[in-house]
Amino acid sequence: MSLEQVHLNQDPALWNDGLIPREWWMPGMYGKRIDTPTDELGRVDADLLFEGVKRFIRPEFPWVQARGRDRHHLHHIHARYASIQEKSRGEIPALAYCESAINIVQTVRLFHTLIHVTTFEPPIPHADVMRHTVDAQRAASGLYSSVCEAIRIEREERRKQGLSEPPELALTFEELRLGRIFTYAITDRHFDGISDWLQELEGIPQEFWPFSASDPLHASMAQIGNVFRCGYQTRVRAVQRVSGWAERQLVRQRRAHDDMSADAAA
Repeated sequence: MSLEQVHLNQDPALWNDGLIPREWWMPGMYGKRIDTPTDELGRVDADLLFEGVKRFIRPEFPWVQARGRDRHHLHHIHARYASIQEKSRGEIPALAYCESAINIVQTVRLFHTLIHVTTFEPPIPHADVMRHTVDAQRAASGLYSSVCEAIRIEREERRKQGLSEPPELALTFEELRLGRIFTYAITDRHFDGISDWLQELEGIPQEFWPFSASDPLHASMAQIGNVFRCGYQTRVRAVQRVSGWAERQLVRQRRAHDDMSADAAA
């Protein structure tokens, strides 16, 4: 999308099909682009991406007034990944990587447009990075379902016996692997399912896991569960919230305004 395709209506509610009016852009930033930030494995860093794009626009811009939501594929263009997967006859899961939940971010529609006009397309990661990411998400999703079912059964059994919530839920995945989590209702079938997914995850480097193995179980389940249930990450509040950088910019502007007012009064 080019800057010539913008819609410059002054009503924020109607900006969603175009771009933010030029008077809201930071000086010298209109028409420029930045590289999409990636980590050492070539994966897009969503947090750095959003912070970088926000710096194109004046910090006092009323993001909360911009209506509509869009889903941004961190790795795009979609057709490039589809072509790689097709040409490799599925050996390289490029399209599955592009469409994976951890690589899709829901954000403000106006901000989605801004991402595409202010950033270059990220380079395509190495095939092994895409394979490991897709495999890790599948295993983590299966583990999430198995653990949630086991937790449900455990809680029901404890409730029948008048017992409190299982303190074992504060254990880590390492302790789960050792079979130290459930004490009442866990069955061989449930533990076998959990063990199978854990074993599959253990065959994937941990830097590709969508959670930290050292986190408490309940925290990790919530972390990956929200993404898997929705099919995307959410960064709406990250756009609407004034960042530390933006807040400092606002403070500088206010001080400059106050200084000018004081000079005028003198």
